[in-house]
Amino acid sequence: MRRVAFSMTIDPDGAMHDWVDLPDGWSLVRVPTQEAIHLIGITAYQALVIDLCARERIDVLVTHPPYDYLSPSVAERIRGSGTRIVGYAFDDEIFAAGYDASTRSAIAQIYDRYATTREVRWATAPLPALQEAETEYDVVLAGRAYARREAMVAALRAAGLRVAVRGHGWPEGFASRAEMCALYARAAVVLTTADWESRAVPMVKHRLLDAAMLGAFQVAQEAPDLRAYFSVDEVPSFADAGELIARVREALADPEGRRKRALAARQRALAEHTWQHRFLELIAPLALGPERPPPATEERSLLLDQLLCALASRAESTGRPGAAAALYRERLVRDATDAGVAAGLGRCLRDLDQPDVALPWLRAAAAADYPTCAAAVHATVPSFGVGTGLGRLGLLPPAVEPTVFLIATLVEIGRPDEAAAVLDAIAAPLTARAVAATITIGDDGTEPLRAALARALTRQ
Repeated sequence: MRRVAFSMTIDPDGAMHDWVDLPDGWSLVRVPTQEAIHLIGITAYQALVIDLCARERIDVLVTHPPYDYLSPSVAERIRGSGTRIVGYAFDDEIFAAGYDASTRSAIAQIYDRYATTREVRWATAPLPALQEAETEYDVVLAGRAYARREAMVAALRAAGLRVAVRGHGWPEGFASRAEMCALYARAAVVLTTADWESRAVPMVKHRLLDAAMLGAFQVAQEAPDLRAYFSVDEVPSFADAGELIARVREALADPEGRRKRALAARQRALAEHTWQHRFLELIAPLALGPERPPPATEERSLLLDQLLCALASRAESTGRPGAAAALYRERLVRDATDAGVAAGLGRCLRDLDQPDVALPWLRAAAAADYPTCAAAVHATVPSFGVGTGLGRLGLLPPAVEPTVFLIATLVEIGRPDEAAAVLDAIAAPLTARAVAATITIGDDGTEPLRAALARALTRQ
């Protein structure tokens, strides 16, 4: 089994979240580059990538210049562990004109292959199609409020069309991934642009494939490589506001045609534009060494493990349980034995109104073996920074908080007798007393739970 480390976002609201599927014979390590850079900085990120490639015997590292933060010296250390480096530069249309001779010389030293989306087209992982909903909007645009986009939206609205916009800079604000999909499901037309800030950039972006995979009907801004992905019958295009209005009105007049075209685009995306199809094309020029045995769990990169924990903790503490849950899950894929991570995932799933999914993780965290001294003390440990490493309550013994959340979740889903049984089954008297002292139940609490709380408070 070959291994590829692929730079991407694990946060479901990030650009190109979890966007890679691979052909048989390859396993994937997700590297949350952009999240990491903002949290730990460039030097620490470089150390992490070096450590990951060496410890986990990565065959190929795929990064995205200029968002990869590699240098010739860092690349040399990565290659020293037998890893080949691919720079998949999907924004060269925006930045590459500014690269001077010294930059291009360094690029030649860093990458074993440097490819743009003109050389290796975009790809993305398969997605389930959106559930059809009643059309509420004529057009939906998700993305930042650049001046060019504002002008297009103004023209659409001046033509009497119902337009919904979401993203940074719009009065309506940012939309999560789930909110964006809900808007797409209620839109007749999804508007896919080819621009960047104040400039027209005639390039296909990932959003084109993303919308197609979701089964949304879209009208795309013209770009030289657009027809390498979809025919005009699958994704119509426009060059200016006038053409956009005309394409939208044509689509509104033909709902059955919209559905057929959206389905055809989705089928083509699934058949041709996944990484399962494109990945071998991306790495074809590389000379890979012999296959190496996979690392044992204890050989994995602990730097990546702890980065995932830190990112999850930050997301949770800033009120983003969906992002935190995705990061906790990714950490548990690497090692399912960390009780603190299991507790974090359980908390976040509860926040996301998924109590049945949360329960096994909370049970596992409550039953874990915790450090001896911490397990023998009942105290509150104050937090002096951003994070949820000791949970939201900051309590010792460490088993107290997952047990409290477990009991609360059981009560909330109508299983108070089971909650009482959990409390009675706690082996350590100190933990039982600490749990009982933390829980408050309202007037609708059942007698078995009240009795269990009273027993716990008096245990010796």
